[in-house]
Amino acid sequence: MEQAGTTKFIFLVLFLLLLDNGHGSCVASEVQVQQYKVRDIPPGDSEYIVKVINPGACLQTDIVLSCDDFNSLEPLDTSVIDVDGEHIYIKKNISDYSSVNFKYSWPHQETITPSSSKQCC
Repeated sequence: MEQAGTTKFIFLVLFLLLLDNGHGSCVASEVQVQQYKVRDIPPGDSEYIVKVINPGACLQTDIVLSCDDFNSLEPLDTSVIDVDGEHIYIKKNISDYSSVNFKYSWPHQETITPSSSKQCC
C-alpha cells in the first residue's frame, strides 16, 4: 500500500511541474521593431527613432537586434544600447506590452531586425 502512495505522490509532482511549464522559465522569443523618421538633418541626413516593442505579457530580456554596419552620425544613447557594428544590444529589459526607444542619424533608414531575446514569465 505504501508503494501506491509513493507512486501517486510522484505523479502529483510531475503533474504540477507540467502545469508550471513556462512560468518562471525563459524561452527564446522575438520582439518587434518599428522605425520612424523624426526630422531631416542638413546636409541630406535624417534622424530616426527605433521602437523595440514587447508585444506579449512576459518580460523580454537579452534583446539583440541585427543590422549590417550600423552607425550613427550623432552620439547614441549608451544607457539604452550597445553596438558592435552588426548587432545592437538592448541594455534594458522590456516589461509586458511596453517598449524601449533609441535614436540614430544616417543618410538613409537602416534595416534593423530582431535577432534574439529571452522571454521570462
